[in-house]
Amino acid sequence: MIRTRPVTPLLHLLLIFIVALSAQVAAAQEGVVRYITDDDIPPISAIEGYIPLGPDSAIVADNTGALFLLVSDRKVRMIGQQAEGPCAHTDVTSFAVAGDTVFVLDRRLGRITGYEINSGTCLMEVRSPELNRFRRLGRVGGWFYLVDTDYSATTPEGESLLYRMSTSSSLESLALTKSSIAANLMPMPLLFGRSLVYIKDADGILFLVLPQTHRIWKYNTRNAAVSFIELEHDSPDFGPVKDFSQASEVLSEIEMERDLFLLSDHIAVFSTGAEGSRLSLYSYEGDLMARGPVSETPMFSSGNKLYALVSTESESQPYEIRVVEPPPAR
Repeated sequence: MIRTRPVTPLLHLLLIFIVALSAQVAAAQEGVVRYITDDDIPPISAIEGYIPLGPDSAIVADNTGALFLLVSDRKVRMIGQQAEGPCAHTDVTSFAVAGDTVFVLDRRLGRITGYEINSGTCLMEVRSPELNRFRRLGRVGGWFYLVDTDYSATTPEGESLLYRMSTSSSLESLALTKSSIAANLMPMPLLFGRSLVYIKDADGILFLVLPQTHRIWKYNTRNAAVSFIELEHDSPDFGPVKDFSQASEVLSEIEMERDLFLLSDHIAVFSTGAEGSRLSLYSYEGDLMARGPVSETPMFSSGNKLYALVSTESESQPYEIRVVEPPPAR
């Protein structure tokens, strides 16, 4: 028979302390602040786009039009060359990742350029003057998908807003037109600001938000079906505005859905408006799960969490990566 000694009160307190300390360490590790570290030249300026490649790497675009590869939140190399010549880009209008390649849409040059992520080598480029119409790029199943968000009250009703093209083909319009979005439109196109917004995809379905529609649009690449999820919003109910002075008054009252994020079991929509910044969570079936104010702008997602890049005053660690707290469930 094996006999065990009774635990003395002092030893018992010591065990409790060790367990409590371990829990505190674990909690501290969960809340560890991550930084994007920049110790090279040129520095990373205001970050406009961030696409994670894995748990410790990402591609970022800054407001100088440069594209960088980060590993362990440290800048490893610049991707591609900033120039107007072949296999280069002057500005990152939007970018998409597929496998080991990043595709850059340069609206000003009317060009899509593909770079190998790890080496930065230029693999291909597609040129077309028509590409200067688009602000969003997606890459699914060998196709480029492009979205035109510069529509307004003067845009023809039958004009397509969603297109696709391959590396060797011209633009092909898909089943999403201005007339189908049923938006109360103003005479001028509304821009999303300088932050890059991407086409998100999951299992062959494209997800996107379009200005003034208050919907999540879904395009099924397998059967070309278009559907949408109605979004709750704080915008007033107004008719089409034709007068610029009236448009400027209404504009400040509109809640604008600026980006969406596909999480493990729900969709997060970030919006801004007269009530400030908001985060709304929807199920993939379209049910509203939570909605409330948010203090930080979500930039990317991983698993079921959203993350924001918060600017710091540090030159070597210019951005802090924080978890965005979701609003309480309804």
